[in-house]
Amino acid sequence: MSGGPPRAAEAERPPGAPGSGAAGLEGRQVLAQDGAFDPGRTRAGGDAQLVGAGGAALADIFPAKLKVFPIWQYGARDLKDFGYPTGYLHGLRAHDTAEGLGFGTGTVIHCAVDYDATTEQIASNIVPYFNGVVAALNSRGKKYLHGVHGSRNVCAQVSKHTYARWSFVSGMSWGFSGNLGFPHPDNWSLNQIQESSFNGPNGGSFPLDKDIWRPGTDPGVAAVDKSANPAGTFVAYVSKLYELATAYGKGDPNRLVMQFCRSKKYNDKLWQTLLNPADAGIIAYAKGKGMEVLEEFNDPSTGYTLDPQHIMAAAEGQAKAGGPEFAYYGEFMRWAGGLYMLYAEWRRDSDSYSSGYKYCQDKMARPGVRSSFGYAVLIEDTDGYLLGQDCKAKKKNIAQAVQAHYGDGGRFLKRFSHFFNDRFGGTAGKAKAAAHSILTSSDGLVTTMRTGIIEHQVKGCRRPPCCRRTNSTNTARASPSRWCACTGRSGSCPVSLSMRVSRWVEGAFCGPLGAVSSYAWGLFEGSPFDIEETCRLAHGRQWDPDAAGPGGLFPLSNKCNATYELVPAYVNPLIYLGIGTAVVCLGMAVHQARTRRENRPEQEVERAIRRSSPGAAR
Repeated sequence: MSGGPPRAAEAERPPGAPGSGAAGLEGRQVLAQDGAFDPGRTRAGGDAQLVGAGGAALADIFPAKLKVFPIWQYGARDLKDFGYPTGYLHGLRAHDTAEGLGFGTGTVIHCAVDYDATTEQIASNIVPYFNGVVAALNSRGKKYLHGVHGSRNVCAQVSKHTYARWSFVSGMSWGFSGNLGFPHPDNWSLNQIQESSFNGPNGGSFPLDKDIWRPGTDPGVAAVDKSANPAGTFVAYVSKLYELATAYGKGDPNRLVMQFCRSKKYNDKLWQTLLNPADAGIIAYAKGKGMEVLEEFNDPSTGYTLDPQHIMAAAEGQAKAGGPEFAYYGEFMRWAGGLYMLYAEWRRDSDSYSSGYKYCQDKMARPGVRSSFGYAVLIEDTDGYLLGQDCKAKKKNIAQAVQAHYGDGGRFLKRFSHFFNDRFGGTAGKAKAAAHSILTSSDGLVTTMRTGIIEHQVKGCRRPPCCRRTNSTNTARASPSRWCACTGRSGSCPVSLSMRVSRWVEGAFCGPLGAVSSYAWGLFEGSPFDIEETCRLAHGRQWDPDAAGPGGLFPLSNKCNATYELVPAYVNPLIYLGIGTAVVCLGMAVHQARTRRENRPEQEVERAIRRSSPGAAR
């Protein structure tokens, strides 16, 4: 299907229904060539079975190069089928069925709501049902993630209240009230749009649904492997890098691994100031052995896409400079920087969010919500801290720490508890005090780092969106579109240093322009062709040839007599003002340009670090 959106094919028929089994391997190969995926549906009625397009088993699906999006449905056609106890039971059965079929860790199982639930029914029955599913999956070790399959309203509300990873929207059910007037949920990955008939290669046909798949969302399952772990690639990658760093033999292998991992994104001047430049030798050595910077991997616990570069930058910050007090600048490489950017976002959006508390509730580390301090960023900060602390305390090398953290049954299952207990002693008061100090402290290091990080983030911004007339409120995760952070002063818009320089240059240009315009006007008004006639007739003044005539070109002067001046009195002061403005603006532009060059954020940070903690900067 060239030129169209990626789509999926799904059969709604259970085994034995008319047309089921008509696809076979050859039919599925045709579907694959046509650009289709193949969601599977598990229905339990005695022994659970997997139903794909035409009712075939997984053995026919994967050889045809199709993928599976597992759906769990047991009844689910009446309100009485939903509730917490039922959800818990279904969660256990879904886990056992998926494991029996061989699905690996991190697979998303979409639990179906094949019922037109109202908003009130969603709150009373559907959400509790999914809470039960989540509790059951957690009790089995969080091997699988829950998704939701239902109307737009069902998917949106379930995702909001239970943090379903992906939504499979039953958009084809146009009669469902939950699809009328409701937008797609933010986390939709598939949308069921049309029921049709597919003609197989051998003349057989079978009914199937056409589903739109949104690129960049749920990748589906291309093969079954009980031992599969979404983080397995990252674990193997770090293990290989550690071997190379050890063989390289120059420096701490742990730090070398972290530096290679962050070298692509976190090695500019500010990060070099904070962490020192990434070792060029290990970069060249590892690349010579075929290694490249890993861009991303999926978290086995939440299904979110994580940035290993950010994780390793945070880990190195902790390994190098982490400590028990917030003032250690290693903290700024993790959650403190996120708080600054979130605060700046709030100031930008303050017209629609008067309450900073409400803004944090809605935006800070909320699953499914895009912001500069999103949920994935919090995970990366947390994991970076824990991995860096392992290396700092010499409990494990980085390869062992990554294996222990992301391996099956690893620490990632309770990462936030480990971080909270280790960093804040399990005390909410300490966490609150650290956050308050990070945001409000007048300590030289803290204030300089605060300014440096924000200015670093807005580098290259020509005009901040909060100064533009725009309705855009889009915020990105780890690589946001550049925007200038607000200063925090109520009602004010931020001005970047480059903008300050340009405005002084504009003043230096406008000053002479005003002076020249005033001078031209003075010549026009004060230098008539017939000065005697002008004095007598136009101004009613006596003409005195002995005292009259031009008095000079600067300042401008042309008199009728000893006391009456033809050049307007305001002209010469305006000329002087224009010249003075040009001189002042030009001087300020030079001063601002020097300030910008000499006081770049990274240099300010470096000086503050050396003043506050000389040993840490080495």
